[in-house]
Formats: sequence, structure tokens, C-alpha cells
Amino acid sequence: MATAGKRSRVLIGRASELAELDRGLDRLGAGKPWFVQIVGEPGIGKSRLLLELTRRASARGYLVLAGRAAEFEQDLPFAVLRDACNDYLGSIERRLRLSLRPETLSELAAVFPSLSGSATMPAARQDLGDDRYRTHYAIRALLEWLAAQQPTVMALDDVHWADAASVEVIAHLLRPFYLEQLSRVAVPAGGRYRLASDNPADEWRPPAAVSASIREELSALSTGTRLTVDAAAIAGESFEPQLVAAIAERPEPVTLAAFDELLAVDFIRPTDAPRRFRFRHPIVRRVVYDQLPRAWRLGAHARAASALTASRAPATEAALHIERSATAGDQHAVAMLIDAARTVAPRAPLTAGRWLRTAFRLLPRDVGPEQRIGLLREAAAALASAGADEESVEELEQALALAPSARPGARAELIAKLAEARRRSGQPFESRVLLLQALHSLGVSDGAAAQALRLELAIDHYWHREFEPLQALADHTLADARERRETSMTALAAALRSLAGSALHRTGNALLDLAEAEAALRRLTDDELAHRVYLGVYIGLAALRLEHPDDVLTHIHRCLRIARLTGQDAMAHPWLSLTARALLLKGEIAKAQHDAAAAIDTALLPGENWRTIWALEADAMAAFWAGDAERALASATQMVARSERSSDQFLTPAARIQLGGALYLSGDVAAAVKELEAFDIESGWDVLDLHAGHGWELLSRVRLALSQLDAAEEVSARAGIRAEASRLPLARATARLARGSVWLAQGDAATALELARDAAEIAGQAGNPLICGRARLLAGRALAAAGQREAAVVELGSAETQLSGCGAAKETDAAARELRRLGQRILRRARAQGTGTGVAALSSREREVAALVASGKTNRNIAAALYLSEKTIESHLARIYDKLDVHSRAALTAIMVRESTS
Repeated sequence: MATAGKRSRVLIGRASELAELDRGLDRLGAGKPWFVQIVGEPGIGKSRLLLELTRRASARGYLVLAGRAAEFEQDLPFAVLRDACNDYLGSIERRLRLSLRPETLSELAAVFPSLSGSATMPAARQDLGDDRYRTHYAIRALLEWLAAQQPTVMALDDVHWADAASVEVIAHLLRPFYLEQLSRVAVPAGGRYRLASDNPADEWRPPAAVSASIREELSALSTGTRLTVDAAAIAGESFEPQLVAAIAERPEPVTLAAFDELLAVDFIRPTDAPRRFRFRHPIVRRVVYDQLPRAWRLGAHARAASALTASRAPATEAALHIERSATAGDQHAVAMLIDAARTVAPRAPLTAGRWLRTAFRLLPRDVGPEQRIGLLREAAAALASAGADEESVEELEQALALAPSARPGARAELIAKLAEARRRSGQPFESRVLLLQALHSLGVSDGAAAQALRLELAIDHYWHREFEPLQALADHTLADARERRETSMTALAAALRSLAGSALHRTGNALLDLAEAEAALRRLTDDELAHRVYLGVYIGLAALRLEHPDDVLTHIHRCLRIARLTGQDAMAHPWLSLTARALLLKGEIAKAQHDAAAAIDTALLPGENWRTIWALEADAMAAFWAGDAERALASATQMVARSERSSDQFLTPAARIQLGGALYLSGDVAAAVKELEAFDIESGWDVLDLHAGHGWELLSRVRLALSQLDAAEEVSARAGIRAEASRLPLARATARLARGSVWLAQGDAATALELARDAAEIAGQAGNPLICGRARLLAGRALAAAGQREAAVVELGSAETQLSGCGAAKETDAAARELRRLGQRILRRARAQGTGTGVAALSSREREVAALVASGKTNRNIAAALYLSEKTIESHLARIYDKLDVHSRAALTAIMVRESTS
């Protein structure tokens, strides 16, 4: 029985959860890594369950490092990791000095104050953000060393309140567990980094019943003790008596006596570190903080900042209180915030960006525009380094508004950076007028600012299919980049010139430019590439246009890896749609579907973001070749609708090609032809050229379906001319397929057979089994039409096997129908849905959703746990049901249970 002032330490119930924790600890004892995430509504006992985990781990003799994130400390870099590790590391500092490399210790000393004596002289300053990647690896090295000494449990509570720097480290450590959606404050369902509210009290409210219970406890405290607990809520999630006494303006002995009263009623608890205490639970602190009068809070935070400054605490600790108490014009506060921001920027750029923004707002009125612009540019650079591109755009727009027109060079630099930030954030391309004006203002300059402006203009021209001006700008910029020996600029300019060349059918030149771009990309280190990680996209696009899918995969996967390591996931995630396109060029439909589905995960990007619209194209196309008419139509329709709602509709042509294909697959041929025929004019031919001439063949097939043989012949003839001019093998094979189908429809089986075999040979040499199988299907139909039944059966059997292996369900069914027509008995094949069968056919995300369904969670619960929308969960479930051929949650649960026990 629990008595007043004491709480039971016995955990009642939770048998299944405790069994899972014990299994995890067993794995850890056997030397196998393990990870568990405890999620649920506030107040249901998550912290108590985590405490039980640490108790059981300690009982086994494991090292336990326990830390807790705090809602009010989201801007203190590495706060939850410091809470978990700092004191223990201080106790073994000598051993660490003997065991870890000096550079690793220096990185760790920048994070953990207890190791500050181990810091060596810092290396020369690298570009903003480089240090944070080294910090990730240093912390990984530390934990690996600790785990080598004894099994180690790191228990982190309330990770949803963790600071962005801690979240990045956690994500880095857990990447092998494929944890892409951590519970983190910095990345909400909208899919981009954000900055926390200026007033944390505005962000979340505890449940009413819990708040009432805590307020009742508060009312029982004496006046002096209540003042102490109020001051502790200002001090932080964990606190020391000296700071609390300064905030409360009371002597330290009096404060310690109040601590005794609070300990007696379990309002606060001691920590493992001497003279450091913390609240019983973060919700307790939250309720206390919410009760404080706003004016008193301001004064209390100011006293906290003064006390920390007087004790020579790091500027980063004082900054948390300065930003909540300083007034406009306070130059000391501005200087402290700037100093703190510059201290943390290499390792926690999102926090640095926030503090610099606050410093800007506090600047005295008499500060001139130059200093203001400098501060805004510094904030924008920090935010961009953290992947907070939309916030970076806001800072650059403010800076540009302040930049004097009498300094065209400075304005040009700002405009180039603004255009890049807008593009990186997925906002519409709205910078062309600014770019042209800035370039004109520079005259004949070929400086760095002019080069950056030309590159942004060139990218704008590429997405708007304006290839002649793209070629001219890329020529100029590439020559300049070569002269300056700027590797990243050379890579981007060469890739853009390759894209222009391939679109204009200057394939030989395009191949040379691609080779130069790839060579430059290989020369870039990962740290260098991190600052222009999108280079891989443009080089990948150039390789895709030239039908080099393996190169696409190599470049994109490298850049994706770097983006994930450097917190740029939101920008990079849609690049999987590029790998999906490359996989389709290799005829690997199931893998393409997987990547395309991942690319359009709505948890990562808002709907009108142009990168989301672009990603939908790959999903529609992968679904088309898989024979999934419903999904192809859904993605194509979304792509068209979102593109037309956008202020910049440059993706609408590609969207309408995909819609035409989806309508054809759905059997609505009349609607399909209306979508496709609009592009059969010279200005639209480049859209039909895309994806190995996919649009040309679609239009030819639709014409044939409508018995418009003459029109189909004209289309296929133009497709052939375009393909031969491009000299690209898969485009040539696709054009032969279109032409052969027309000849067969016209009754010329011999010519159709010749074209089909030619297409099969070309596609086979190019390594595309999908086009090769489709060519064999056409050859089989031509042989059957010519009366060569046995040869037709052989050809159609090969086609059916090859197409089934690709996952092309519609085409496989067509081959099977032809075989049955020839009297062959064909067993119906199960449609390929993934790289395996059963649960193995599910993607990682789908398995995660299926497991949560099996655990009894509702769609709403699952959405909350994974930080996705309910609509996204419904989409995942629809695909899971289809792949597993089930129609209810009960059936899905049965499969998951059977799988887990097999």
C-alpha cells in the first residue's frame, strides 16, 4: 500500500510490454543491438515503463545511461544526450583519454561539458555544418566503445521534445533500424524543419484531469516552497539549488530547505549527479510553468540569464533565458545570442538559426542595414544547413528588402541565394525576373555572383523545357567554372548542358558533358557534396535522359545517403522518384513501385510542393507498367490537379502524359487520346520523348485502339525519326515496337516481325527485359498472324515468362491470352507485388503499419505513432491488403501473428 508522501515502486500489469523489454535485454546481453520505441497518450505510464527497463537493465549489471528531453529546452543543443551521458563520462574521463582518438575526444568535449578538459585545439574552421557530421560519428564511436566494455542501455524519455541536434544524432545512431520518422519536435507531419514557438506554453497542454491533480498538489505547498518550485520550473528540466535560489531571490540554505519539502512529497527527485534535481515528470514542470504570471516569467528568465552569465556558464545555457526575457535594443542580449549561435552553428545549425533570428528582432533601431543584412544572411545559412529551407527563404527575403540598390553585387549574391533556397524548398519557380534584373545590373561581370545567377536561371529554363537558352547559359557557366576550377559548379553546369544536349538530340555532346559532370561529382568529398547535395539529382537526370540507369542509381543513392546524414531528408526524399524512373528503364517494376511509393509519402512534403508533384509522375508510371490502373489513375489525377493549382504549371505536360496512360490502362481510350494528342505538335514532342519515348508509344497505342490506323502510322513514323535522331537504344526499341504494332494492325505480319525482333535485340543488349518481353509478345503475335503457330508459341512463352518476371501484369496477361488463343493451357500466375511473397512482399513502412494494426491500434493511433496523416495510413493499408490478398484487419492480424511465430 502506498502511504502519503511515498509512491509505490512496483509496476502493476504491463506483462506483455515487460516481456518484450526482457527479450530486448536478452538480445543485448547476447551482443545484438536492440531498439524499442514506447509511444502513447500523455499520462498512461510511458515514463514508468522506461524506468522499469532501466531498473531491470541495472539489475543485470548493464550500464544504464538515462536522459530526458524537456519541452522548454528544445533550443539547448544535445540536451537529452547530455542529460543521459555527461555525468558518467566525467567519471571515466581518464579512461576515455586512453581509449579514444584525440580528434574524437575533441568532438565529444564540444558536446559534453564534463569532457571539456579533453578538448584539444580545434582544427581550422570548415564550412558551416561540417562539424556536426563528425560529431555524429564521434558519439557513435563513444557508444560503441562503452558497449564493448559492457552491455549498454541508453534510455531517452520524451524524445518528442528533444532538440534538433539530439534528434539528428539519434537518427544517425538508429539508421540501421530504418527509423525514418523519429518522434521529434523539429520535423512535424508537414515534412520540413520548423522552429519552436517563441512561447513554449503555447504549444501543448497537458490533459485537464492531470493538470487539476498537479494543481491540487501545488496548493498544499507552503508559500516559500511554492516560490522555489516556480523558480525551478524557470531553471529547467533539471536544476541546481544555486540557480534556483538566484531566480527566486532567496538565500541558498532557504532554497535547500524547500527542496527537502519537495523531495518529501515526491514533487522533485534527485539525479545521479550531486546537487542536481529534476521534476517528477515533465508534465509536472509544464503545469507549474503554465501557472506563472507572464510578467513574473519575464523577470525570472532575466534573473536566470544574469546568474548564468555571472557564473560564466556557456553562452548556450544563458541564451535559452535571454531569448525569453530580453527587450528590443538590448545590445548585451544581442551579443550573447550571436555568440551562442556561432558556438553551436557547426553542430546544431537549426538552434543557431533560431537564436540569430531572435538577435535580429532585438537589434537597436539605430543599427544600419549592413549589419542587419549580415545577421539575416548568417541565419539563412544556418537554417539552410539544417534543411530548414522555407525559413531560410524568409530570412533572405528580409535581407533582400534591406539591400540598397546602389550595391548591385551584394543584391545579386542575395538574389542567387534566394532563388536557390526557393528551389530547394520546393516553392514555385518565381525568381526569374529577379535573376534577370540582377544579372543585367552586373553588366558584363563574370564574377561568382554572376555565375550563381546564371546557374539558377539555367535550372529554371530546364524545368520549363526551354532548352536553347539553357544550352547558352550552361555553355557560359561551364567555361567559367572550368577556369575557376570550381568542382561543384563544373558538375552542375556540365549536367545542365548535358540535359540541354539530350533534349535537342545532340546526344554525342550530351554524353561528353555527362562524363565531365560525373567525373567532377566523383572528385567531391561527402562533406563538399553536402552543401550542394542536389547535384546528384541533375547529374542523375542527365544520366536518365541518356538511358544510363545504373549511373542514376549510383549518384542518387550517394546523395541520399549524404542528405540523410546531414538532416536534409525532406528535400531529398522525392529523389527516390528518380531511382524509380531508373529502375523502370531496367525493367524492374516491383522495385520501381517501392521507390515511387516512398517518394510520395505525404508525411514528408506538403501537397503543392513541386517536388511532390514531380514524384507523382514516377508513381503513376510504375503503376502503369505494373498494370495497376486504379493507382496509376489516382496518382496521375493528383499530379494534374496539383500541378494546375500551382502558380507555376511547368509539370502539367508530364502530368497529362501520365493521365493519358492511366486512362488508356483503365479502358477509357477516348479520354486518353484527348490528353495525349495535344502534345503531337513540335513544341510538345520533347515531352513525348521522355522515358524512352513512352509518350509516343502511348499515343500510337491509343490511336490503334480507336482504329485510327493512318493517324497511328503518322505518330509511329514521327516516333521513329525522333528516336533515330537521339541514337538512344531504348527509345529506338520503343519506336520499333510502336511501328511494328501499326504494321501488324495493317496486316503486314512480316514487317511487324522484323521490327519486333529488332526491338527485342536492342532492348536485350541495353538490359531492359520489359521492352524485350514486350517485343517478343509482338513477335509472337506476328508469327501467329503469319500462321507459324509453333514458333509463335515459343516466342509468346518466352514473352510471358519475361514479362511476369518484370512484374508487368497487364502485358503478362496479354501474352497468356495469346497462348490460350493458340490452344495452350496456361496456369494463372500470381501477380508480382514485391521482392518476396507474403509479409516479405511488404515495404519497410508497410510492415511497420501492418505490425501496428496487429497490435490492435486504430488508424488514428498509427498515424500519431508514425507522424503520418490518417489518409496516408489508409493508403498503406490498401496496398497491404492488396499484396496479402486480405480484406480485413482481423485477417491481416492473423497473418502478422503467424509470421511472428514462424
